[in-house]
Amino acid sequence: MNKYRALIWLIPALLIIGACGPDPVEESKKKDAAEAAQQQAEVNLLTDASRGVNELDSRLRKALVFQDGMIMIHNQPTYGSYTVPATIQWAVQCGLGLTVSFGASPRGDPNDIGTGPEVHLSWASFSAEACDSLGITVGKRLQAFLAGN
Repeated sequence: MNKYRALIWLIPALLIIGACGPDPVEESKKKDAAEAAQQQAEVNLLTDASRGVNELDSRLRKALVFQDGMIMIHNQPTYGSYTVPATIQWAVQCGLGLTVSFGASPRGDPNDIGTGPEVHLSWASFSAEACDSLGITVGKRLQAFLAGN
């Protein structure tokens, strides 16, 4: 009988202890705030006049290898790498992320950037004003890279 009396007190105590765990809503808010801060830091870095160009250049050079008139694209975690002629068409897409798409021109659907391989330079969301600057910057850096500079 004493064993059951102890269980009567133990079960509610365990339920109270379990209910005192972290609040899932509060944890979700903290995670969202951390992701927003990380995205803002990414936007600040890439749009910074003194650091942005170097960072974009570094990301392009990490993803692309230019050799003998060919481009090897290594930023393909799902499909591996691609090798394409350096004369391939390319386009820079900016807004919900910053991406260079190789191959056919973008079709206008932000969820389907192009038909060829892509280099994702950032997953952050950029304003239209930031995209005006970033698109030109990435385009110029890519042209210089393809010219062997």
